[in-house]
Amino acid sequence: MPQTKRDQPQYQYNKAQYHPVEEYLVTSAEKLTSATPGWVLEVTWPRVALFYHPSSALCIQLRDRYVAVAREIRRKSIRTPVEFWAVSCEVHRDACEELGVSAVPKILAFRASEIEGQVIPRTNNNEIEIERITKILEIDLQN
Repeated sequence: MPQTKRDQPQYQYNKAQYHPVEEYLVTSAEKLTSATPGWVLEVTWPRVALFYHPSSALCIQLRDRYVAVAREIRRKSIRTPVEFWAVSCEVHRDACEELGVSAVPKILAFRASEIEGQVIPRTNNNEIEIERITKILEIDLQN
């Protein structure tokens, strides 16, 4: 029997196998206060967020690469922990709209102490370059 839209997953990253990427799940406090995710406003550490739609072929293709990049940066980051988030724009339309995400996949990098994200461009073959992320976040990685 074919899957219906209702049966399709709304989240792609809410499993332990995608660690250290954290799936954005709205808390009850956030529902009451703002469309802006709490991790955007928590400016202690640099953050990277992938905005996606669970049924998008490009987003599905990017998933494993995003997790690999997150793991490498977390492992090699010197003195600065970096948080990696995934936001389902199917579930969190208001948060995606609030952050200016009109097309997916889109990756934004937020420097520590900033709430304005900068777009991390992907290569022509949908790859993510670690150097672009570290340059925007102004962090150093060990070899």
